[in-house]
Amino acid sequence: MKISVIIVSYNCKAFLDYCLQSVSKALKQIDSEILVIDNCSTDGSVEYLKSKKYDLRIIENKENLGFSKANNKAAKLAKGEYLFFLNPDTIIPEDLIDSFFRNKKPSIGIFSFRMINGEGIFLKESKRNFPNISIISKKIMGLKFNRILFDNMNIKNLRKAVKMSKKYYETEASGGITLKNIKKISST
Repeated sequence: MKISVIIVSYNCKAFLDYCLQSVSKALKQIDSEILVIDNCSTDGSVEYLKSKKYDLRIIENKENLGFSKANNKAAKLAKGEYLFFLNPDTIIPEDLIDSFFRNKKPSIGIFSFRMINGEGIFLKESKRNFPNISIISKKIMGLKFNRILFDNMNIKNLRKAVKMSKKYYETEASGGITLKNIKKISST
């Protein structure tokens, strides 16, 4: 299997449905699996997903393990050569995964994508550094950071995102969309 998409869910039924629709389209011609790990949602997320008949594996936690532990649990169960960690409130373009495989470089073990909001504006959190004294000071002083807004999401803006620059940048930390090559990481 080429890729395992891992999505942690906690009370995000509406977002998750849009996310899964986009992921399903992006995986059409790829040997893949989708794992949704639910952190004990109370909004009916699991029941809703089961009623939609998506081609996915649902892992139901008996308690909320938190985001990191849930991702780690799903990663251990994943069968793909690559792991694609995706936030449930994310919509991806149909050619995103194909584009990754066409442009990947053997020396890269972790690959994160450029994120935009519903208006097509670049989200700085998709390219960030590890916290330092400057970043910590800004947080302590209460300076606001951009948040993803879905109110104005539409096809026109999604197409605009797909056409955006295909430049590669080095970064110290990745945002809400990350692909990892398991063989590369485990061998280092």
